Amino acid sequence: MGEKRYKIVVLLMHANTLVMGIGFFMLIPILNNYLVNGLGMATAMVGYITGVRFLGQDLTSIFLGAVGDKIGCKRAMVIGAAIRMFGLFLCGFMSDFWGFFLSSFFVGLGGALFVPSCYSYYDLLANDQNRTALFSMREMLNNCGNIVGPAVGTFLMVMGFRWVCIVSAGVFALTIALSIFLLPDLKADGENGAAPAQTSAMETVRTCLKNKTYILFLLITAITTGLMSQKDLTIPTRIKAIDPSYAYVGFIYTLASVIGVAVQLPLVKWCKGHLHANESLALANILYGVGLAIMGFVPALPALYVGTVIFTLGQMIYQPVRNMQVTDFAEPGKVGAYYGFQGTSLAAGTVLGNFLSGYLYDLAETPALHYLPWVVWCTLAAVACVLFWKFLKGMPTRDLPIYRTRAAKTPSLKEAEEG
Repeated sequence: MGEKRYKIVVLLMHANTLVMGIGFFMLIPILNNYLVNGLGMATAMVGYITGVRFLGQDLTSIFLGAVGDKIGCKRAMVIGAAIRMFGLFLCGFMSDFWGFFLSSFFVGLGGALFVPSCYSYYDLLANDQNRTALFSMREMLNNCGNIVGPAVGTFLMVMGFRWVCIVSAGVFALTIALSIFLLPDLKADGENGAAPAQTSAMETVRTCLKNKTYILFLLITAITTGLMSQKDLTIPTRIKAIDPSYAYVGFIYTLASVIGVAVQLPLVKWCKGHLHANESLALANILYGVGLAIMGFVPALPALYVGTVIFTLGQMIYQPVRNMQVTDFAEPGKVGAYYGFQGTSLAAGTVLGNFLSGYLYDLAETPALHYLPWVVWCTLAAVACVLFWKFLKGMPTRDLPIYRTRAAKTPSLKEAEEG
């Protein structure tokens, strides 16, 4: 197959990413509000439902990522999307805690299979010339889904919550059809897109565990993930302290998201052209720390806007560079497993970050400790920055000569299919 078909496949993967992002985010932000205000469910029970989705995705991704490598990334994408579609559809017909608990688990479980495989597929499509652009575009399109999805879901709520769930599931059905009929089954290092036949899923997991540099990378990533979860807690906390009557909170998120989407591609391209991966990740943590400091220490509404934008710029660098780095650590045919391990790191960071923030915000009710949370966040950002900068200088990267042999020439789609 020629270059024209290759470009079509890249466009199809981008379309899949955008459509799945819209389908997912049209329901998830609305779900919690529906459970609390529509069904009168206790906040703690809603938290359990949200938690089981993360549990289903992040804690199972260690093994399901390796399974995706074994069966091939196209098959894993299709099966995972089908499981998530089932969970989203099921949400529309549930009315009690256990029903939503079960459907939310399926939503997460599907993600554990198709998210690592999507990144594996992008890695197989990528080459030296377009790798940064591919991964940056993938993150940008997912962020676009995060902006467009809630708006679509809000519009559909006029017809009722069930219709939001049905349309959300239908969107995933569309991506399944696109994947089955239009995406080729790219090969990693074996037949039909699978890893070598002699490599079991457990052997792949053990390989990941033996990679000490990668494990260190995941530990530092967990710290940064804990910081990433603070933006959504810092904004309402500071608004309550500065001006509880302020009614335009959504503008803060929208402005930051629009600016982030607009600058992500040139920003990441600049970082890849001028900085090593560990330096880009360190820079992202600096932006996280500066953004949180402005939001936390400056008692003015404009500071929330400025701090949120700076924080979002850190996200725009961090997410694509982090995901590209995972593929650099991974051996051919094991990219899904490495992404699965990263999912567990992200889960641990989110859980610990939320636990720590709850404790710190309680302490901050005391006047003498009013700024303690932001002192801690800035300290953690500085620690993560130093760790990335000093201890991960030797991270593998295809920008170094040793990795140029892996992608010395631009692979065509035919070459990828022939393995």
